[in-house]
Amino acid sequence: MSESLRSPSYEDYTLPPLELLAEPEYSFAAVQSKVVKAKAAALEQLLSEFNINARVVAADTGPVVTMFELELAAGVKVSQIGALANDM
Repeated sequence: MSESLRSPSYEDYTLPPLELLAEPEYSFAAVQSKVVKAKAAALEQLLSEFNINARVVAADTGPVVTMFELELAAGVKVSQIGALANDM
């Protein structure tokens, strides 16, 4: 049999330690939750700077876009927020 067709020998191979499979120190979901809360607070602050009283009641995160659900105060029109879209 030629040299190139023989199976390699793994006799001297040492397996990596099991510690490599340890749980991560943080979870992606926890980090993502903190980021979404910070962005929600920033959105509420931005709207208050335009004298729009609203609060974020829910957020739906996707792979690219996060959709925030707002609860508007009485008398606030949705069109007011739409008019500010270019200024945000």
